[in-house]
Amino acid sequence: MKRVAVAATFALVGLTCGCGRSATSPVPVAPSPTVLSPAAPALPLKLNGYVADTAFRPLAGVRVEVLNGPDAGRELTSEATGHFSYTGTFPGTVSMRASKDGFIAATQPVFPSTTSAMAWVSFQLAPLAPPVSVAGNYTLTIIADSACTGLPQDVRTRTYAATVTVNSRSSAPANTSFNGSVTGARFAPYANIFFVGVAGDYLALSTEGEGPSIVEEVGANRYIAYSASAGAPIGTGVPTLSAAFNGVIEYCELKSPIGSYYDCSPSLASVREPCTSTNNRLILTRQ
Repeated sequence: MKRVAVAATFALVGLTCGCGRSATSPVPVAPSPTVLSPAAPALPLKLNGYVADTAFRPLAGVRVEVLNGPDAGRELTSEATGHFSYTGTFPGTVSMRASKDGFIAATQPVFPSTTSAMAWVSFQLAPLAPPVSVAGNYTLTIIADSACTGLPQDVRTRTYAATVTVNSRSSAPANTSFNGSVTGARFAPYANIFFVGVAGDYLALSTEGEGPSIVEEVGANRYIAYSASAGAPIGTGVPTLSAAFNGVIEYCELKSPIGSYYDCSPSLASVREPCTSTNNRLILTRQ
């Protein structure tokens, strides 16, 4: 809540010069202080919080404490889904701290909405065990579930060259957040990337962003799109990930050339064949 500001303005005219004033002219009187109206009190907001490890897995039983503001000292515990919530007030900058045995504690600010009665905070906790090193060059292969019979044969297995680099813009602990990119094929605009998180010896890979983050153009107006995730322990040797690729593999034939981004909505597509499965396969092999 903003503090009440009180401003007083004093007239000093005539104190340093005659300015035509006679000796009997009255001395100017200071006006009354001007009191500014106080800001409206902070309204209650519904806080939505989430905590995961640095490999994108939700964490249950995390102790989350409000560090400052009107609710300082309040404690919450994350659920099995990693979520926690409460209704409170968040004036100025309010921070929260998340901690759990076996993990490095983290502090994050709360982000109140300016357009709704909501606020958000999220945490990524790294385990105490050091992360395996994963930056480098790879081959990425994605294999569709054999049950996905609607997918054409030529898109059922696709292989790309891939590069994994440290995400220097991430607030996650060092060497736990990485960016990936694929080459060796033609891709939809802005759709040749993936995301990697590392927690100890566990590596997770995701192609889920604002829609599928890897979309290959396999022919004229024909696309195969991936919106799924995979993860498994990879040990401390040469990192190779071979795991179920859980999510959606979508085949799409557009009625006309693609626009500025991939969109396979019914109004634009003549064929749309999504396959949602936990038995798709992803293999990431270090070169």
